[in-house]
Amino acid sequence: MYREDSHGNRSILIAAFGRQILGLDPATGAVRWEYPLSGPGHVEVLEHDGRLYCADAKRLVCLAYPSGEKIFDVPIPGDQVRPAIVIEGGRMFLGSAGVVTAYDLDGNMLWHNGFEGRGLQGVSLGFPGNFRLAE
Repeated sequence: MYREDSHGNRSILIAAFGRQILGLDPATGAVRWEYPLSGPGHVEVLEHDGRLYCADAKRLVCLAYPSGEKIFDVPIPGDQVRPAIVIEGGRMFLGSAGVVTAYDLDGNMLWHNGFEGRGLQGVSLGFPGNFRLAE
């Protein structure tokens, strides 16, 4: 059964689809802010410490919650397919299409591993108690 966590501010509903991230008024559905994305397909969104980390096929974006103000917007190496984001120990890990890339929480790339010759499938990644599963 779903249970709300203790995160205090729930003033904006986040919707991500069709090359956009939207901040919606949960009572009315009115769009409060919008951020355009560049890549097609699936958008991964992970909230962490008042920030929304978002990835599509081309970009990694960080927006402030609840305002939607851009903190950073950086290109992702290669083309991603159904990206997954995990944050652990002050680092963010992005996995997709047989690739894993690590960033600091300000969007600076720390390392990139393409696992050449191992396939281009979805990536499940994480740490005990903190996993994102490829779909």
